[in-house]
Amino acid sequence: MKIEEAIEQGLPLEIEIGPGHVRAIGNLLKVGGKWVFADAGWDEPMHSSHQFHILEGEITGEGPWKVGRHIIREADRHWRDEIKKWMKHYRETPTLQQLLLDNIKDSLSLDD
Repeated sequence: MKIEEAIEQGLPLEIEIGPGHVRAIGNLLKVGGKWVFADAGWDEPMHSSHQFHILEGEITGEGPWKVGRHIIREADRHWRDEIKKWMKHYRETPTLQQLLLDNIKDSLSLDD
């Protein structure tokens, strides 16, 4: 399946950004022609100040997916519940959707 289908289906995703370094993806979207992901829980006050990440290049594959040197896959059990909880919170809080876009654009200097 294409990454867009996985996002539409609400599959919990994780990204391996380096050997042994995996992050839970809270949101994955295209902004300003670039793929960007936000860490799960990015709106929590105690969250890292580096919660938005630009992915260089196009996402390819049918799952797992590749973008540059990174691998995106359906989250394993370690992250699955946390990501699903975050996704439910995000869907049930419409103001977060605009806040996400605003924060991404501001912190990464991206346009629509």
